[in-house]
Parts: sequence; structure tokens; C-alpha cells
Amino acid sequence: MDLGGFVTALLPSLSKSMAEQFNTFRVMHHGTHEKQLSNVFAWLLTTEATHCFGDTFRRIPLARVNTGLPLGKTLPHSGCRVVHEADTRSSDEIAAGVVMDIADIVLSRPD
Repeated sequence: MDLGGFVTALLPSLSKSMAEQFNTFRVMHHGTHEKQLSNVFAWLLTTEATHCFGDTFRRIPLARVNTGLPLGKTLPHSGCRVVHEADTRSSDEIAAGVVMDIADIVLSRPD
């Protein structure tokens, strides 16, 4: 096939919207297990990670959460530590034998 024929054959597929079909996790072969997704989201929420997005990925969901909170009670965008697959029980709950509660992703600050 010559280049003109190649482009002509390719054009119909380029006119179709791929937006609904595209899935980043499918491309990365990620997401077949919940823990894999938690790993990816924790990485994206970590501002110092190698993705070079800084705090962009963290600001977007926190801004959405903050719209539902009263002024003065909003969550900060910075200074958070990100952990995934974390046991969220307090030391008192552990001592009392409360069943383990694992959170997929936790953002925490000392305050």
C-alpha cells in the first residue's frame, strides 16, 4: 500500500472518538486487583513522586471535597503524608481487640 492509500485507510479510524474507550489503567495493564489501583493512586497523590505532577493530582479531589465542607474546616492541599493499605485503628482500639479496618488510601497530617 502506498502512503496515500495508508492515510486514506487510516482516516475513518481517526475520526472516531476514542475518549470513551481509552482507559489509562488498561494501557498500563494495571487495575486487575484493588491493591494495584491503590498503589497507583497513592503514587499520584504523593507530591514528591516521580510523576512530575507535583500537587496537581492531590488538589483536584481535595478541592471537590472542600466544596462540601464549611469555611474554616476545609482540608489543606499540602503537608500531607500518603499511605495506602493502612490499618486505621487507634492504639486504644487495637488494645481493645477491635477488628482491623484497612483503608485503601490515607492522607494525614500531624495536626
